[in-house]
Amino acid sequence: MKKMIMLLAAIIMVVSFSGVAMAGSTASATVTDVNATVNSTNVVAPVNVVAPVNNSPAVVVQGATQKDLTTTVIDAKGYRGFANPGEIPIPAQGPAYFGSATPGHQFQSMKTVIIYKNKFTTEELTLMAKGCDVDVMPSPLIPKPAKENLATDITVYLSKPANATLVGYVTVNTDDGDDVSVDALAKAALTAREMGGNAIHITAEGVKRQLESFGWGIGLSTSVATMSSNEQTGTISSGGFGVSGGHAGYVDYPWLQIFVLNVK
Repeated sequence: MKKMIMLLAAIIMVVSFSGVAMAGSTASATVTDVNATVNSTNVVAPVNVVAPVNNSPAVVVQGATQKDLTTTVIDAKGYRGFANPGEIPIPAQGPAYFGSATPGHQFQSMKTVIIYKNKFTTEELTLMAKGCDVDVMPSPLIPKPAKENLATDITVYLSKPANATLVGYVTVNTDDGDDVSVDALAKAALTAREMGGNAIHITAEGVKRQLESFGWGIGLSTSVATMSSNEQTGTISSGGFGVSGGHAGYVDYPWLQIFVLNVK
């Protein structure tokens, strides 16, 4: 009987010792997990406290979600970047052109000029070119003919005519704000005649746009004109001592590129 009692007591002691060891192991593992979690700055879920085991406090974190606060991906959890601020457009305070600007009154397309007439006499061309300031840059392909062999009329084409022989090239551009496209045409046609041609084929036309300013004053006067690097805005200023005045604006100088022809 005594042996039975001693065997039962031994079994109870072994069971009790194993239970204490397991409890201590669980507490140690839980505390380790808690330390690993508490040391992280990324805990965002609520924390539940578990009752002490064997006088050793233990805390269990349930539902904790890890977030990468250093991510640069906007859609990722934990992204801490700041949104770009809004932009408020400020209207331009000076002359500005967006896209293709309409040329000024000095320019008129050759397609319009020859609606009613595309053949001009020497007298007509001379009268048209009177008083204009046009730069002419001829590039002949043949020697200059004698005066008695020059044509009396010059025909203007906007496309390649049949039975045409190339005589040379001419580029003209106006150099005065009062000159117009017709002045450039007249100078080009007269130059083509002197080169031995009786027709011209206009291959390109356009304007050279410049920003100009003028100022005056009594005693002392200054005038300044500037243009931005992208040619979108311009600024002018003028002043003088006592009484002063000024004006500025864009001026278009028409130009033409031409083939000089001899058409049979």
